[in-house]
This record gives sequence, structure tokens and C-alpha cells, in this order.
Amino acid sequence: TLDIYADVAPEAKRDSLVKMKACFDLDMDGIFGEPEADPYALPASGVRGLTFTVEQLELMLAEARRREKVAARL
Repeated sequence: TLDIYADVAPEAKRDSLVKMKACFDLDMDGIFGEPEADPYALPASGVRGLTFTVEQLELMLAEARRREKVAARL
């Protein structure tokens, strides 16, 4: 249970979280006191975003559906 950690100093807990963050290499900045990025913010200039249009995405979806139908027949 978590009761075994009740006597651990807060500083020790905080230090262990920093090490855990490095071990898992996860984007957990909000948990560790750093500000989280706004998920709805537009990318900064120079950042590559999606490189295809809505029409191209619709064509990709149509092709994926076509391939699903072909695979279902096999």
C-alpha cells in the first residue's frame, strides 16, 4: 500500500519524480510544476505541421476504406 511512503520527506519524493520523468521520457511537464502547452495553440512559425490538405486526407480515408473491403473479402 501507499502507507509505506508516508514517512518519506517531500524533497525526496520530488527528487524521485524528476528521476522518474527522465526514465520514462514522457511529456509530463504539467505534473512537475512547469506550464503545460496549450493543446489548441497554433504552432509557432517555422514548425512543420500537417503537410497534406483536407482533400488529400479524404482521398487517404477513401483508399483505406477500399483496402479494408478488399481485405475483408480475402
